Amino acid sequence: AELSSARTRASTLLASIRKELAAIAQGPKGDALAERTPVVRGNRLCLAVKAGQRSRIKGAQLDESASGQTVFVEPREVQDLGAKLAQAERDEKRALAAVLKKLSAAVGAAAG
Repeated sequence: AELSSARTRASTLLASIRKELAAIAQGPKGDALAERTPVVRGNRLCLAVKAGQRSRIKGAQLDESASGQTVFVEPREVQDLGAKLAQAERDEKRALAAVLKKLSAAVGAAAG
């Protein structure tokens, strides 16, 4: 139940982040983007922003391209959701480890 709950929460948060990033990409700031599809940098969803347009997208810069032409920004609008998603993913890993530990113990008891 805990694993399922963590996975559901992570999935819901991920969908919310994708929806918010799509709204930014389709909105008036969309022309500041190098591409409109969200990308992953540092295990976080972010937007590829033209370096010269960086000031138009407020948020945390997570990376930049080798050429320096593109910066990868996690917009302020999704930072809280991103932090919650990271926590949900940690909860999911913890719950999965607990399930595997119980399973291993049950297999060990049945074999021995």
